[in-house]
Amino acid sequence: MIIYKALLKYGYSNFKLEISFFLNRVNFRRKFNPENLIDREQHYLNLLKPEYNVLKDAGSSLGFKHSEESLAKVRSHLSKLNFEKGLKIEVTDTKTNTFTSYESVRKAAKALNRKSTIF
Repeated sequence: MIIYKALLKYGYSNFKLEISFFLNRVNFRRKFNPENLIDREQHYLNLLKPEYNVLKDAGSSLGFKHSEESLAKVRSHLSKLNFEKGLKIEVTDTKTNTFTSYESVRKAAKALNRKSTIF
């Protein structure tokens, strides 16, 4: 939002877009892991000292604060949601035709000695 407002205030012609670092897929897979990319980003943050970058540490949200307006929107949205502890499910034993209810998928999986996820 900060950049957007600055573009409107000062005009697009007073800004430039520059690609500082380029990786193609082959180089990316061969040379870089996530830690290396964070180091590379931090290098450019230190070198260029961008004025519009709110966060000064690559890969970190340290120092970021939501505005009061943003926090109010989140609170309002969350207050409208109906939080339940779990999805109540009913399991049918097809051999005995009996039903068992569980408070959540996790509790059903534990009782049935199964994994609670498909992953």
